[in-house]
Amino acid sequence: MQTDSEEYSQLIWSILAATIIVVGLTMLGGGSPTRGGARTALTPVRDPVFVELRYRNDKPAVYRLGPDAKLWDVFRAAGIAPPEGSDTYRPMESGEVVTVSLKGEVTTGVMDGAKLVALGVKIPLRTASSKDIESIPGIGKALSRRILKYLATAGSVDSWQDLAKVKGVGSLTLERLRRYTRL
Repeated sequence: MQTDSEEYSQLIWSILAATIIVVGLTMLGGGSPTRGGARTALTPVRDPVFVELRYRNDKPAVYRLGPDAKLWDVFRAAGIAPPEGSDTYRPMESGEVVTVSLKGEVTTGVMDGAKLVALGVKIPLRTASSKDIESIPGIGKALSRRILKYLATAGSVDSWQDLAKVKGVGSLTLERLRRYTRL
């Protein structure tokens, strides 16, 4: 038979263990509440979206937006009204550039490689320029040109191992390409 003090002690230890588990799960999941409630260890943490806005003659600015950002969110972050006729519900991808001309025309493109690397956004190899690839640490002009030449002649590249066929691309360079680019 348990005494009252033993039952009380067991209850306290159970509450403490449950609290530790809840706090631990919350911390593993990021520790901050989301719109849908507290984040748990099972909730995937999605990367933010970085978008550069070039608005008329203003200086370009890069905005950090939520993972489900739309074009509307870019204009809201900049504190400006979206131009008439722009597709404000268009999803944004990290690394995009939104340009608004003096006439209010909206066009999109991709940030240059140096900005993408600085922001931790992977450079899309299919649209990369030589200068973009050169912005990857350890890759120079000559290797960058060989990589682009290979990409142009190969047509499609399905795996990172395909790039090992390029002269000068060894295991270290392949690891850098995996880290800083996407196929």
